This record gives sequence, C-alpha cells and structure tokens, in this order.
Amino acid sequence: MNTDAPSQIELDLKVRVRRLVEEKSSLQLVLSLIARLDSQPTIDAMINSMLYGIVESIGGTNIKLYYWMGETLHYADFLGIRTVLAEIDDPFVAQVVNEHKFVEIATNTCDALLHGDVVPGAWIWGFPLLLGNELLGVIKLENIHIGGAALREFLPVFFRHAALILSNEIRNYKREQAEAALESYRLHLEQLVIARTLELEAAKAKAEAANRAKSIFLSNMSHELRTPLNAILGFSELMSLDNEVSIKQKENLAIINRSGAHLLNMINDVLDISKIEAGRLELDIQAFDLIGLLNDIGVMINIRAVKKQLRFALDIAPDTAQFIRTDSGKLRQVLINLLGNAIKFTEKGSVILRARIKALVLTLEVIDSGMGIPANKLHELFKPFVQLVQNNADVQGTGLGLVISKSLVELMGGTISVNSEFGIGSTFKIDLPVKLATATDVIAGENIKVVKHLAPNQPVWRLLVVDDNADNRLLLATMLADMGFQIREAENGQEVIKVFEDWKPHLIWMDMRMPVMNGYEATMKIRQLAGGDKVKIIALTASAFKEQHSNIIKAGCDAVLHKPFRSAEIYAALTKYLGVEFIYQESDASATTPSPVLEITTEIVATLPLELRQQLHEAALQLDMEEVDTVIEQIQAISPKIASSLDELAKSFQFEKIVQISL
Repeated sequence: MNTDAPSQIELDLKVRVRRLVEEKSSLQLVLSLIARLDSQPTIDAMINSMLYGIVESIGGTNIKLYYWMGETLHYADFLGIRTVLAEIDDPFVAQVVNEHKFVEIATNTCDALLHGDVVPGAWIWGFPLLLGNELLGVIKLENIHIGGAALREFLPVFFRHAALILSNEIRNYKREQAEAALESYRLHLEQLVIARTLELEAAKAKAEAANRAKSIFLSNMSHELRTPLNAILGFSELMSLDNEVSIKQKENLAIINRSGAHLLNMINDVLDISKIEAGRLELDIQAFDLIGLLNDIGVMINIRAVKKQLRFALDIAPDTAQFIRTDSGKLRQVLINLLGNAIKFTEKGSVILRARIKALVLTLEVIDSGMGIPANKLHELFKPFVQLVQNNADVQGTGLGLVISKSLVELMGGTISVNSEFGIGSTFKIDLPVKLATATDVIAGENIKVVKHLAPNQPVWRLLVVDDNADNRLLLATMLADMGFQIREAENGQEVIKVFEDWKPHLIWMDMRMPVMNGYEATMKIRQLAGGDKVKIIALTASAFKEQHSNIIKAGCDAVLHKPFRSAEIYAALTKYLGVEFIYQESDASATTPSPVLEITTEIVATLPLELRQQLHEAALQLDMEEVDTVIEQIQAISPKIASSLDELAKSFQFEKIVQISL
C-alpha cells in the first residue's frame, strides 16, 4: 500500500475544506455587500454602492441595472450612465424578466486583459430583483471570472436584500412624487382660489356698481313719476271733497283717481321687482276684513270680466274667518295680478276666485277656463319680463306680475303653485299662513275720519310748505290753507332757512330733493339755528326706498311721509306732532259694520217656495248672473230681507254660497 499517495478520503476531505473556505468567503462577500447597501441614504447612492460593490468584489467588465419606478423603466451601470428606456432591448435581460429567475450563460471568453491559463472562461449572470412575486428590476453581470457554486448560491440573498431596499426607495420616491404632486396641486388650487376670488370680487364690485346705478335710476324715476302723481291724486281727492262739485264731476274725479292709482301700481311693480332683488321689501302686517277685501276685488274684476263676456264667481267657504292678520296690501296685489291674468288669457267661460281657511292657513285659488299653459312652458312662468303670449290675448303689462306675486307670497311665508292643462285652463293656488283678528281690531285700524276744518280756540298755526315742484306746493298749501292754517312757501333749501329765521314756523313740510340746497342739508342747518331744535320738520319724499327713511331721520326730520300722500296722513301728522285739533264730518256708523252676507242660512232660504229655490240654485250653479238677479227680484216680492241678503251674496259673487243654501 502506497502511503504517500492521498487516499480518496483525504481527497474528499480537501475538496470539502476548499468548499467550506469558498462558502465562507462567498458569504462574507455577500454580507459585506449588504452592509454597504444599508448605509446609503438615497436610491441613487444605493444603486451606485451596489454596482461598484459588485465590480470591486466579484469582478466583471460591466454591471447593468434595469428597474421600474412606477410605469417608467430606468437604466443604470457602473460606468455612470443613467437613463430612461422605452422598453428592454437586451434579449438576455428580457429572458430574466420573462422567467423571473437566475439565468447564466458561459461565454468561454474573457476580456483581453484577463487572457491566460488562470482564467480559462467567463460567464454572464442575470439576477432578478424580486420582492415576493413582484419583479422590481434585473441585474446583469458580464464577464464574471470568479464564479462558483457558492457565490451563485449566496448572491441571490444579496439581491433579495437589494430588492427590499429598492422597493422601499421606490415607495419613498413614489410618496415624494405624490407629495410633490399634491403640493403642486395645492399651489395650483391656491392660485385658482386667488384668481377666482379676484374674479368674484371684481364681479361683486361690478354688480354693486350696477345695483347702485340701478338704485339711482329707480330713485330718479320714482321721484319724477311720483311727483306729478302726487298732484294728480291729491287734487282729484281735494276736489271730490268739495260740496259744490256735482255727482257727475265726482264720478269723473273718481275715474281720474283710479287711473292715477293704476299708474302708481304699474310704477310700483317695476320698483318692487328691484326691491325684491335687493332684499329691501318689507312686510306690513295688520288686521283687516278678508271678506271685504275679497268682495272689493271681486267687484273690480267682475267689471273686466263683463267687458269680455266672461262669468266671474267668488267662492268663499262658509266657515272662512272674516278678520285676519297678514299684509293685506301685498295680498291684494297678488290676487289682482292673478285674476287680471286669468281675465286676460281667457276668451270664453269663467274665472273663479275660491277662498277658505283651515288650520290658520288661507288657501286661495284662481281658476280660469282659458287656453292653459303648455307643460314645456310652465318653468318660464315665474321669470321676469317673460310673457307667455297666447292667440288673441291682451298682453299689455310689464311681464313682472307673476315674479312679484311669487316673491310676495314667499315673503309672507306662503307658497304659490300652478296646475294647468293646455286647452282646458289653469289654476293658481296660494297657501298662506295667517293669524285671526277681530272686528274691533279692524275698525280701530280703519277708522279714518274726514276733516272739515280746524277746531276753535287754538294757536294760529304757522306751516311752511317746501317743494321745488310748484304743483305739489300748490296742492299742500291749498289743502292746509282751506283748513285755516297760515301758510308760507319755499322752493329750495336756502329759501327755507331765510323764511325760518324771519317767520319761525311751527312745522315745516320739507321736500328732500331740491336744487340749490336739498332737504337734508337745509334740515341740518335749521337744527343748528336759534329755535331750530323746537320746530317740527316732516319730510315729504317721492323715494320708494324705505332705507332712505333712516337717513332722513338722521338729518334731523321728525317723521317721513311718502308721495303720493293722502289728506288724512297730513292731518294725522299735524295732530301727532303739533297737537292740532280738527272738527270731523259725521261718519255713517253702518260703514264700519261688517257686511252681513254670511248671516243668511239654508233654513231661512227654505222658507221660500220650492220653485224659486230650484231656479236660484240652477242659476247660481251655472254662474248666470242675469238669471240670479231675475230670481232675486221675484223673491223681493215675497221677502225683501231674504232678497237683500241674497243680493249681497250675488254682488260679492259668492255663487257657491248661494248654491249651498238653496239646496
């Protein structure tokens, strides 16, 4: 036995030792590479450390890294090249990507500098950078000469660690990119907000300027229109009180007064829509006679209905409260507008005003048999300056009525709706919350007495009338002089101050808008003069805007009256601020007594002959006014009291009530 020759066991042991040494060195190499990666603060530094560490520790003529940042493919190598690729153009790298595993190619060649017996061949290694099943990138190592089983075994540990770090860095990068994008978007939003704010401020300034211009225009128009109307309405009222005026002349004066009032209402329509837009419209809640209001409106509307050969009926539920509290002026305005539209757009048939109160909600319905409104036009009903013109319809007006009506109803806390069928007719419905009142409340609020003259044993009252309009000065001066006051006149603020110093009037009727010196300035100057703190100054203004009221009071006026004014307002102000006493005309007590139209009952009518009751019932059911009057004339011969009550119902168009009690 040759003891000098190594045994197989010895050879196996040497191989085992060499393998252990190789594994130890490979593991130490991988651990050192991992340590280098962990110390890098950024993704760029980590990539550089990985690439240069591989070259220094393992060798190779080129180390390449392909990795994805989101949807973007990046490329880096140890030579310092950094770029973005559209796609992978290296078949070897593409193979690693497709297979998701280590790929090795033996080239059997090496760099010229490494030729020799020591390094007989070379390899190309491709390692996937995997985090679980997610492929983050690929490392390609070219011309590797120290490859072995141990190194190939331990390098994947390094690349898995590299994949983990790369994943963290990519996540940080994405977060930073997202934060940067959010910051950019935030800045963009801030810029948009700033720009939008500037636009809104500019638009607001423009709108305010437009509103100011509109207010100035409306104020001017209000003054120019109300000033002559003050004279028209005032003189017609003054003349109608003259006992020497004939009945025919009084009728003509009443026509003038009604026409002037109608023109004033048209002006108020235009002013009201401006007030509504500016939020300046205010409520005037008072107790009033609802039945009386509806009857008055019915009389007015019936005249227009008869002219068009239409039937008009006022249907008031028997249990409807007679006295309520709400803004009667605005309610009247809404009803007249709705009924006026119903008459305007109805060519044949009837118009009905139906009223009832349930659970303190007043429900009013205006029903017509007109052409109706197409469904596709209903949404335009409440738009300003829009008129839904129909064939043969009288379309005079401002086109503001329904807009104003809707706004007024909503201002009073109610709702307005419409139900219409084209070719059949329309029904406008109002639901309005109200409060109940008593007859005493209404009489106390409406007891306006007609003045005859001053009461005796009073001071000689000196009143100064100030107005740049000669007609308005003449109206007020005549009205007051006829009552027994001493009167002087002035047409501007400078004249007012001079007359005040010379004459010392007890009260000044001050127009606020005048040339040379206006009423505001004149009032403030008078208050600074001797005795200026004692004189009463009442402003007379044609302005339609109540917010000017506070400015007038601040200037020093004691009160404000608006043109056109009524004589009763003038006399009431003199009583309140000077204590003036008047002698009044005796009033007819029955004028303030509530109408007895609701007192007649079914039992009372039942005393009439059956034939008359049937004729009355049928005529009322058909809204045939002439036939109703004919039947009532026949009843007159039997029972004047019943006929009188039925006549009151007919005159107030309460045909539904007649139908009910004549059953």
